[in-house]
Amino acid sequence: EKVDLLVDRLERAYTPIHTIGFLNLGVAGEWDFRYTTSNLPGHDPRKLRLRSVAQRVAPGEEKVQAGKLTNTIAWELVEEGASGTMEIKCDYMVTPKGDLHLDLTEHVLTPVNGSPADPMQLCGMLQRAVPPEVFMPEELDVHITYMDADIRVVECTSRKYGTSKNIYSRKV
Repeated sequence: EKVDLLVDRLERAYTPIHTIGFLNLGVAGEWDFRYTTSNLPGHDPRKLRLRSVAQRVAPGEEKVQAGKLTNTIAWELVEEGASGTMEIKCDYMVTPKGDLHLDLTEHVLTPVNGSPADPMQLCGMLQRAVPPEVFMPEELDVHITYMDADIRVVECTSRKYGTSKNIYSRKV
C-alpha cells in the first residue's frame, strides 16, 4: 500500500530524538489521528458518526519523564440526534529506550447535545470504530518511528492487541 511505502521511507531517513527535553518538545500538543494499520471491526455510519479522533500530549512540568495523554473521540448518534465526546485519559512514563509507556486512568463520556439512550451501547460502538490502542491503551508502549513539526508516526505495542502503526498530524 502507498501509505506503508511512504511511512517506510520516512522512518528510514529519521534520526530519533536522544534527549527527554527534545522529546517532550516534539510530542507536546494537540494531534489529529489520521491512519492506522489496526484491523478495525468497523461501525455503522448510519448510526454512529465520528466527527474527530484526536490526541493531546502534556509532558510533566516537574517530572519530565512523566506526563498525561488524552485521546478524544467526538461522536454523533445520527438516529438519536445526540452528540458529545469520549475522553480516554492516560498517564505515561518515558522508558529508558525513549518510548512512552501508557497506563489508562479513565474513560469520560460527555454528552454535548442530548444524551444517548444507551450509553453502554454507545461505548461499544466507539470501541469498534477506533483502534484498540486508542480506546483501551492499557499497558501500551508507544515507540515514535518518525516525527517532525507536523507529523508523528508511532508503533503501538501491547500484549493484548499486538503491534500497529498510527499516524497523527499536528492540529493547526
